[in-house]
Amino acid sequence: MNSDAAIDVVKRKAGIGLIVRDCSEDVLASCALSVMGGFSSVVAEAMTIRRGISFACEVGLFPCTIESDAQLVVKLINSNSFPLSEIGLVISDICKFLVGYPSCNIVYTPREANVAVHTLTKMGLTSSSDHYWMEDVPPCVAPIVM
Repeated sequence: MNSDAAIDVVKRKAGIGLIVRDCSEDVLASCALSVMGGFSSVVAEAMTIRRGISFACEVGLFPCTIESDAQLVVKLINSNSFPLSEIGLVISDICKFLVGYPSCNIVYTPREANVAVHTLTKMGLTSSSDHYWMEDVPPCVAPIVM
């Protein structure tokens, strides 16, 4: 699963993008979501990973690998480090969930490898509703996925 988040500080809104693929890189599910709140970019990225885990479980596609371009968030999750701040609460929640899935790993991927999901993130940021696709992505993302 690839995940990404973006924030609009003025609108106090976060956009979330998620793409779940199989081992052949075929898209199994994707979504672009909008979340209201004045989050920092780090908290938004952590919330995206948490939402991605929930989304994958909801559609019966729990991922083995979750890729994010938020290097600090990935580092915190993998070190089981829970700072005494709002990011610590989200990281703690992710780690508690992952205890039951020891084969799942969270890895850093550079932004250049996360372009398709970043496009979904921008869609979530500009939309007033959430969008979900099964075995598909929206037309604006299809050329990137191919």
